[in-house]
Amino acid sequence: MTPLTLAMRNELARDPEMRALLGSSTKWDTWIFVDQPEVKIENTQKCLIVLDVYEPWASQNLHNTMEFPTVIVDVWADPTRNPDNSVKVDDAELKIDRINKVLKKHFHTANLSRPGGGFLQWGTQEQIDSGTGVWVNGSHTLDGPRYSEVANVPGVSVASYRFAVNLIS
Repeated sequence: MTPLTLAMRNELARDPEMRALLGSSTKWDTWIFVDQPEVKIENTQKCLIVLDVYEPWASQNLHNTMEFPTVIVDVWADPTRNPDNSVKVDDAELKIDRINKVLKKHFHTANLSRPGGGFLQWGTQEQIDSGTGVWVNGSHTLDGPRYSEVANVPGVSVASYRFAVNLIS
């Protein structure tokens, strides 16, 4: 877990629209995980997100200390099921598409004009309020969704997205 992926997790978890699209449990307030899923998605009819840092999308430059990590976001979705756990509606990709719209709201910041200008901060509400969140100068989609099915789990889909982050370090 990196400070960036934890901050991105907390950024998404603050959004009630995102939380409404994802699963939750007594152990996990919302199913947004860093590095690996911490729950099994099979037969839940719910969705989850996994965030992980990948190689840089660009090299560091000579005139500042910014870093340019790529963050991979995997969205897992279990379809709507019958009481016997057979697939009732093959809607996993539709669920993923709804989540994608919210992901883009947070992580595809192509229009960098913000109220008051300046940089973005990602993290918990307390971190944002105190200025201790992770500071970024925008991010954008590199690619995705790339859909794949999960072997031996009928109906479950996973979509991978890659986001390029301009991290202020």
